[in-house]
Amino acid sequence: MKHYILRFTLFIIPVLAILVALECLLQRIPNDYSFKHDRMISDGTDFQFLVLGSSHAYQGIDPAEMQVSGFNASNVSQDIHFDRYLLEKYIAYMPNVKDLFLTVSYQSLLKKLDDGPESWRVKNYVIYMDATHEPFTLKEHFELLNRPLLENIEQAYHSLRGASNKACTASGAGWRVGLSEKDIVEDGEIAAKRHTLGQQHLDQILNDFHAMVTFAQDRGIRVHLITTPVSLAYRSHLDPVQLELVKSTCSAYATRFPQVDYSDLMDDGRFVLEDFYDADHLSRSGQIKLSQILADLFLAPHVDAEK
Repeated sequence: MKHYILRFTLFIIPVLAILVALECLLQRIPNDYSFKHDRMISDGTDFQFLVLGSSHAYQGIDPAEMQVSGFNASNVSQDIHFDRYLLEKYIAYMPNVKDLFLTVSYQSLLKKLDDGPESWRVKNYVIYMDATHEPFTLKEHFELLNRPLLENIEQAYHSLRGASNKACTASGAGWRVGLSEKDIVEDGEIAAKRHTLGQQHLDQILNDFHAMVTFAQDRGIRVHLITTPVSLAYRSHLDPVQLELVKSTCSAYATRFPQVDYSDLMDDGRFVLEDFYDADHLSRSGQIKLSQILADLFLAPHVDAEK
């Protein structure tokens, strides 16, 4: 028996050593989350505004196209819980931030990242942005547990040859040129259906939303709630009750809090087909247009006042 235990030990130790080395290598591959963590800590004093939200913020607002220095800390499928986490964690490194742009989309008040097909993204906040998440799961702490082993080995191999998972620009934004290969009419119906959700998480999300707004207000930060432009193909399939929930909640906060405003740009006529990448995301041209609109509305007046 001791002989078998010894042989097993001699076998398992090298295997574990290889897996540990592979995990360490995977976690060293550059990505948006590690980049944004480092940038907000190292360059945070340069930022005068912050952008938070989901992919609609990530592909919709580019601080480099605005009039003062800012940073986009949004991520694909980022929910309000993690918006709150990022604001509360990193604002200490960004003492000069006076404006917060928060995208509130059709699904924002009902979606929780950890309860859906993209729950695997939670590990990015845990591993690269020091977040804690309950309940504790090993999957959220190790890259190896989030894709097949052969894919992990391939990722590690390409990283040794200089590959990176970082997709955002220096300002934190992501962007796409032109239309995607999807049929925008078909994509609009599919995306709207995917984003129509139940209200089981509503109270918890509203609690995070309220906490974000009051946290910013207490620090003298102006909060700009933004519903970004989407195509008619997407708008025409939205549930009116869910849509009204978003609009009425944002409008109520804009009425209640003196430093909160709400811009509903969902069907803004200034955005044409070329400004969309797909049914509900902006292309690069749309991103530039929206960024400049927001800068003119909310940043330019304060820049002029300070001159």
